[in-house]
Formats: sequence, C-alpha cells, structure tokens
Amino acid sequence: MQHGDPAKHIFIISQGSLRLVDASGLQLAWLGPDSIIGEADALSGTAYSVGARAVTAVRAWALPVDAFRELVRQFPGELLTLEKALGFRPREALQGFAEWLGDIEPLQELDDRELVRLADELQPAVLEPGDELGERTNSGLVVVQNGEV
Repeated sequence: MQHGDPAKHIFIISQGSLRLVDASGLQLAWLGPDSIIGEADALSGTAYSVGARAVTAVRAWALPVDAFRELVRQFPGELLTLEKALGFRPREALQGFAEWLGDIEPLQELDDRELVRLADELQPAVLEPGDELGERTNSGLVVVQNGEV
C-alpha cells in the first residue's frame, strides 16, 4: 500500500507490525495485529492518503472494496459490527443496507435518497426471548432481519 495509489482494498493485519507513513516517508503511526487500514480511502474511492511499510514480517488480508460492498449487500444486519470495527459507518455500507431495505414491501415506494437516509438513521436492536420490542428500540419502524416476534 503506497501513498497515492488507487485505494482498491481494505487491509486487515493479522500478524506483524507496520508503520504508516506520509508522502515524504514521515512516520504517522505504528500498527499491529487486528488493525484495519485503507478503509476510509477505499470506501470513499480515493487514492491511499498514507503508505504502509512492514517493520516485521506481516501477514495481512486484502479485501477488495467491491467484495466489501457485496458483503454489506448480502449481510446488512452486520452494519453495527462493521461500524464498530471501522469506527465509522461507510457510505457503501449505507448504500448496501438501503438496497436491502428497498426489497422490503412497505419500503419499496421510497426513492434511493430516502432509503439511504433511513439506513443511516436505523439502529440495530438485539432482543432476547421475552424482551419487549418497545423497550429496546426508540423507533416506530422496526425491521426484523432474523428471528420471530
């Protein structure tokens, strides 16, 4: 991953250490296992804003941004997990979630802009058997992804 290269992958570091550097080679950060890098640039469709240089032997997973978008489309309920891992809610995730919401019959009349806005406002709720839905949500709209109510 070099500064200025097209950002086409999100990298997940599973082993080793690397340092993030700016265009001049100045060290910006030191990263290790379980770090995610390149996500903001890849998800925004820009070039990498930093470079990454291995300090030790590094094992990393490279996730193509298109595969990421497809994962979000197939598993929209994992938006919260993704948001926690990345520290923000990517627009691509919102778009994938919005497409999923558009397949739900009462929401099919909404346009894409309205579906993205709705996806951005929805918050996941996890209920255990016996929990009351109204106590766990602050919304008048609840979309049940799995389970029975």
